[in-house]
Amino acid sequence: MGAFAKKVRYSGPLKESLREECRLRDINFHIPERNVATRWNSTVIMMNSIASLRDAADNLCDHQPALRQYKLTDEEWTIVGQLQPILNGFLDATNIISESNKCLVSEIIPLIDNLHAWLVEVADAETLHKTVRHAAQRGIAVMDKYYSLTDESNVARFALRKLVLFLYVCMQY
Repeated sequence: MGAFAKKVRYSGPLKESLREECRLRDINFHIPERNVATRWNSTVIMMNSIASLRDAADNLCDHQPALRQYKLTDEEWTIVGQLQPILNGFLDATNIISESNKCLVSEIIPLIDNLHAWLVEVADAETLHKTVRHAAQRGIAVMDKYYSLTDESNVARFALRKLVLFLYVCMQY
């Protein structure tokens, strides 16, 4: 996907060919977003961008010899479709945190807990492709690694105690 996005993005003729494929299929044309290794969530942004152009992109790859190697198989499209909601969850979490005027540990840790629980569900879902389940397991391992560092943080420990106390007081009234 990344190579396809880059080729189309920086080639005027390919861009125009994609625009025409979109017009023929009544798809809203846009230039595919590209993956940037140093930019958070750019992979899911690219996936979302290209997935919305799937029919046009597939047809373009069929008719352009230089792009044939970038055409995804049906199985690869299935994997992309199953990965998108997972990665969109991380994108949403990032946007929530980024848009906040203040980032509180007591808000972040429950958010991380929710993402972790969701990854556990995905890893256990036998209806999903094994590649997607494996990706979820890798995500769990990374989250566990970083989450374990909060055990050494006085700020995190204090923030959670404060949150628990606040919830307890609210329940009393």
